[in-house]
Amino acid sequence: MNEEFETQRYPSGVVLCEQGRLADKVFLALKGTARIFRNHKGEKLEVYLKAPFIVGYTDVFHSRKFMATVVADEDLKVVVLNKADVIRFVDNADPITKLTLDTMGAVIGQLLDMITSPRG
Repeated sequence: MNEEFETQRYPSGVVLCEQGRLADKVFLALKGTARIFRNHKGEKLEVYLKAPFIVGYTDVFHSRKFMATVVADEDLKVVVLNKADVIRFVDNADPITKLTLDTMGAVIGQLLDMITSPRG
């Protein structure tokens, strides 16, 4: 698959996705930083991510809700893929790429869950 994807710029303070909304896009951050907010049992937790990172892959692929809110901290250069793009890409990917994407999505999801869950 040899497609060109357009990059978008998200200025500081712009919300990319909101926790609890149905995940309909995947965000591949190429440059910049973002704040990740997660409300967990009434406690608001926050972490920072520096590009490159991916948000929403596992949620979109499995038709789930975003598990956190992502806000551009400094200008972000991002490739945004809708669900159809993700499905088409995965369907056309070779088996190693599919396995890599599944593993990467699962690991990132687990890491975000660990770092945004309250300690105690």
